[in-house]
Amino acid sequence: MPNQSVVYLRNVETGERREAVLWDAVQEHHLADFETVWSDSLSDLLSQLSKEHREQSSHWNWRAKMGAIRGMLGNQSFAIECDGETQGLMIVDLMKTCRSKHTKNKPLVYVDYLEAAPWNRESLTEPRFRGVGTVMLAAAIQLSRDEGFAGRIGLHSLPQSESWYAKRGMSDLGRDPSHEIAAGVLAHKPKQGSVPVVEDHSDQEQVAFSTLIQLLRRQRGLSITKLADMARIEVGELLGIESDPHFEPKPRTVHQLAEYFHLPVQPLTRLSGLTDGRRSKYADAAIRFAAKSKGVQTLNNDEEAALSEFVKFLCSTESD
Repeated sequence: MPNQSVVYLRNVETGERREAVLWDAVQEHHLADFETVWSDSLSDLLSQLSKEHREQSSHWNWRAKMGAIRGMLGNQSFAIECDGETQGLMIVDLMKTCRSKHTKNKPLVYVDYLEAAPWNRESLTEPRFRGVGTVMLAAAIQLSRDEGFAGRIGLHSLPQSESWYAKRGMSDLGRDPSHEIAAGVLAHKPKQGSVPVVEDHSDQEQVAFSTLIQLLRRQRGLSITKLADMARIEVGELLGIESDPHFEPKPRTVHQLAEYFHLPVQPLTRLSGLTDGRRSKYADAAIRFAAKSKGVQTLNNDEEAALSEFVKFLCSTESD
């Protein structure tokens, strides 16, 4: 039986979070939704746009795609349901390897196809729900970690979607002439296992902020979606924080994380890069702390000690 996990999407009209279900295998009723409500919605939305507008995924046939991977142990599919309808679909491949020079030939989870329902696409309309694609990417990253791939994922992006993926911390590896529509190669490379080379204190502190949140989450055995749920923040925000040290989170996200992890708000906000007035002692402590992260699922003794020491440091600067 396929597993189902509770995730959350954002209702654009009301601004409220709506409970959704993430399936780790596409079911018949998801394909039926694609062939009926998705198809009707896409036709209706396209009829309201100029004749020049073209959805680059409009030729995708999800039933055919699922038929092509039937019985293939190296593939997995996902679906998101909310309000009784399928909101997004994804197929991933676990048999491919990295192309970037730093991780070349290492295994990754390759996102073959990812598509949101027509009514959730900004290219067509004001979305009904936000977060569909981000939840799917988080699921791919979590699967990569579960498979021992250290969170590495990759994909070939349609040109229409490149900016969306870039905003979610994926690195552009350039065009691939061998792929359809000269798609760009993108990869999510976890910032774990080493400290990136940085040129100023703000970068050093944001690396530490990213590492801190990741270690605190791992210490509690939480997935990205579970922490987002418990801290009442968007999955996309948490994915951005953990995957890109230069990601700028919303002030509310930092406040909610501080509240959930019982950390002082002001030092954590400063560490995240949202306020000025940083000092060298933050940068020095940040480097020492970030260097301890080894990127494994269970924290080792060094990481536990570094995490404890850095949390104490942040608390000691609360009134500064």
